[in-house]
Amino acid sequence: MQNNKFSDAINLLQELTYMSDMNNYLAVHTTAYLPKINKDGISYISSTAMAQDYEHIRSTVHIALNHIVMGHGSGDWSETPYIIMVPFNDLMKENGKPAEMSAVDTYFSVHPDKGLILPDNYRVIIPADDIPAGKLYEIRGNTTVYKHDNFTEDEEKQLVNQMSRINSDIYKKCKSGELADYEIEAELNSIGETGKKLYDKAKDKKAFLRGLFENKRNTMLSSEARNMAMQATSIQMGFQVIRNVQDYSETLNTVAKTAMANGISGNSSNKGHSNSMYHDLEGATAYIINLLYGNWVFETKGILNYTDNLKNLGQELISSNIPYKNIFIQSIINNTPLNLYDIFTSQFNNSKEWYALHDNKFNEYRTIADWDANTDETIRRYCDKQDKKFEQWRQKASKLPEYKKLINTLRTWQVQNIAKNTREY
Repeated sequence: MQNNKFSDAINLLQELTYMSDMNNYLAVHTTAYLPKINKDGISYISSTAMAQDYEHIRSTVHIALNHIVMGHGSGDWSETPYIIMVPFNDLMKENGKPAEMSAVDTYFSVHPDKGLILPDNYRVIIPADDIPAGKLYEIRGNTTVYKHDNFTEDEEKQLVNQMSRINSDIYKKCKSGELADYEIEAELNSIGETGKKLYDKAKDKKAFLRGLFENKRNTMLSSEARNMAMQATSIQMGFQVIRNVQDYSETLNTVAKTAMANGISGNSSNKGHSNSMYHDLEGATAYIINLLYGNWVFETKGILNYTDNLKNLGQELISSNIPYKNIFIQSIINNTPLNLYDIFTSQFNNSKEWYALHDNKFNEYRTIADWDANTDETIRRYCDKQDKKFEQWRQKASKLPEYKKLINTLRTWQVQNIAKNTREY
């Protein structure tokens, strides 16, 4: 046992020394999308906003350093099929410094016309059907392919042995079918509402679950083959895979310190993005989504869903406790553009004071564009798209017989609300 502790200490010291040098950093992006190629033949990774055609404002692209991103509160990438890998310094030469660096979540703010530009030496790891017999993966130039189904018994044993103890236990339970009720419920939740409805309608629920567990096992084997392919490719590229990646571990602290020594904001956890202005601005979209599209938590049907009958819309808007509802009500009453950008400006100004206490640079930012021009442009495209949807709704709604009554209901509430606030002050 003492020898093991000594060996672990030596390995950790080597890892810390290795990760104190940015020349040793390998950017690893786990994704459901392959890189795209622009009109100039340059490969790039889309931001979430780009990939979702501006139904979201996330302007950032996220990577892990020298390992595959682990699941956390924001998501689980264990079943994501593609991995893009590139030497980190080469990535910075093309894109500049990241907005923040962490071993588990480094992210770049990218322009919506460019994305995260990839240098020519990037590698991609993908599933394939033509893996030679006896192999679980194969490196083919800049592409590494891995096996994703039809595993033999020997391959199954090899991959299960590579799994963590927790995953190995889950795999064995799925194979035997001996899962507790809460574990079965978790697996059913993983297939979404459509899958759960199919289960509810299934005549043979045991057969349905056997099929579900079989798919789960195959996915776990495929994921493990993917991980092996990533490690082999990293080694061939001349990089070491790191293992000490828990929040605030020594390795994460080392990366954060190295980042700050190189003029980059550093963080020792995966919480950097969720504790940033980026996250605050993304949070503002929740209010817009609730008001435009509805949300069962706030018991809102959503303005855009009132296309044929406006009977209950006025009361829903009045009783809603969602911030910024006045912007929508004012726009309907006055027949003026929605201007959703005002919501993001308000959110930015509200958050700026707090961030200025921790970062003096925020005192210099008067607008979102001053702070981050890429995010500002992404937000503007998002707002333009949603503003147009609202205007299309207004044109259709104005032709309905209940529209004048809706206007009067909202106007009466507005007058009463102004009088109430006047008395309170």
